[in-house]
Amino acid sequence: MTESIEQELHQADVPPRVHLMDAGYVSARVLVKSQERFGIEVVGPVSVDTQWQAHTPSGIDTSQFVLDWENRQAICPQEKTSTSWSWLSRKSHPDLIKIQFSTTDCRSCPRLSDCVQSTSKYPRRTLFIKPQAQHAALQAARQRQRTETFQP
Repeated sequence: MTESIEQELHQADVPPRVHLMDAGYVSARVLVKSQERFGIEVVGPVSVDTQWQAHTPSGIDTSQFVLDWENRQAICPQEKTSTSWSWLSRKSHPDLIKIQFSTTDCRSCPRLSDCVQSTSKYPRRTLFIKPQAQHAALQAARQRQRTETFQP
């Protein structure tokens, strides 16, 4: 829906530089596509990180991992490197990247309970992230919506 509006404005030669959107319309994909296709900055509330780690004071959420896109690796706050990085294609969540860490590294980690809730004998952290441009846009939008100027 937003793409067709932006397309029409672009064709009429009156594209906005900023497109303010309501909750529910702003996604990582929309943030990137609008910027890439039409040079439009989308501003609006994005979904919050729903992982429990993001809502626990000592939780290690996705934003605390260093992502090495070129080498397809992630590094956790305890400086352990991921063991796998693979693309998933799901109809409900297209273009997701699944990153996993070693069970050996995770099991012996002093911060395991801040990172993994599994009671398995072989716990490991798994991250699901969006492609690089979408991930960066989503993280930036989440930071922006936590600022005082974004609040109503």
